[in-house]
Amino acid sequence: KYYDIPNTVAGAVRATAPLDPFMLTVHVAGGPAMLRAAMAASFRVADNNAGKRPIVVGITVLTSFDEDDVTAVGMMGPLSDQVRRLADLARECGLDGVVASALEIADLRRHCGDDFTLVVPGIRPAWSSSDDQKRILSPAEAVRRGADYLVVGRPITRADDPAAAAPFPDSFEASPLGPIPKGWTPCTLAEMADVTSGKRPRERSSTPSSDMSVPLFGGGGPMAYVRDALYSTPILATGRVGTLGLIFRITC
Repeated sequence: KYYDIPNTVAGAVRATAPLDPFMLTVHVAGGPAMLRAAMAASFRVADNNAGKRPIVVGITVLTSFDEDDVTAVGMMGPLSDQVRRLADLARECGLDGVVASALEIADLRRHCGDDFTLVVPGIRPAWSSSDDQKRILSPAEAVRRGADYLVVGRPITRADDPAAAAPFPDSFEASPLGPIPKGWTPCTLAEMADVTSGKRPRERSSTPSSDMSVPLFGGGGPMAYVRDALYSTPILATGRVGTLGLIFRITC
């Protein structure tokens, strides 16, 4: 979350180049000169990295803010108008998109167009607490309203089982393996891939047939190929650590 004078922010963007980041964030409140300096630095990174540069998105109003907080720090309200003003500035300065709460993104999508990246924090499944976030929404609703990327922290990082929490189930139900997200169906790995009599799935070939073309990787590389159909629609699969037995599958 870069927020400094233009020269310092440009230097910070260039300094991240060896890490090959996918995305960087800058505070739009840093002003036009800082935003343009950040973008110019990202293109300089591309010149030295085969044309590849990080996406640069601008933070509008933090999701821990409400109307009172906006007033307290001297921003012009209402909050939604301030987000739109900052998004306009980010777009004018050439940024790839902005960071905003899910409560504003439907308006931003209409206002800024489909090619403007919207990164959305403050994502909270129904079962999680809001913590210090004040403008929140569920992951499914955020996507429905037009989010490109969701930012999720404590609902996953503080969960007893972060891997199970990551798919954001709204509720759980009983299964042979214990509680699983409601709506998930247990199935065997054999229903997704060719499996030998041992525990290790059989690798079909280096050029699998078109109906089994998505590789399933293990410690030794590709071990099997799952059906294309599993990936032709949004789908999520996970398994217990240390076993290739029952897995869970859900069509989103």
